[in-house]
Amino acid sequence: MCVPHGPVGARIRYRDAPSFKAGVSNRTALLQLASADRCFLFRLSQMKFVREVARVLESGNVVKVGAAVRDDIKGLQKLRWFRPQGFVDLQSVAGEWGIEEKSVRKLAAIVLGSSVSKAQRLSNWEAATLTKAQIGYAATDAWVCLEIYNRLMKEPR
Repeated sequence: MCVPHGPVGARIRYRDAPSFKAGVSNRTALLQLASADRCFLFRLSQMKFVREVARVLESGNVVKVGAAVRDDIKGLQKLRWFRPQGFVDLQSVAGEWGIEEKSVRKLAAIVLGSSVSKAQRLSNWEAATLTKAQIGYAATDAWVCLEIYNRLMKEPR
């Protein structure tokens, strides 16, 4: 896997949804990495978490933009330990522009003026085959994080 140039959107999906019960967490099923024109979906529930992917997550030269990234990193590290570098959490960054909303959907509406459907969010990410709707959602979910970040970086604080 070649290391991307420039920032990428980075998200993960759990088996069906993260558990909000203390001490209970679902397995990480999917890693989504999106550049401006490509998205890579790594079906971690159906493949080995390979070193090449971990290298991207460890690279301080690649900015990885997501939301609630600390939780995402913890979920990924349950599959393979790595030294996370270059992660940016939109939930923290948005606050620098006075935006208090935390969800990617609301951030997209505020920053980009567009809505993002969350219809597929709680679907089965460990299914043998992902549907076109799941693939579209997963790609958009990572890509929109990158777009929000890029737009914020162009705006004065």
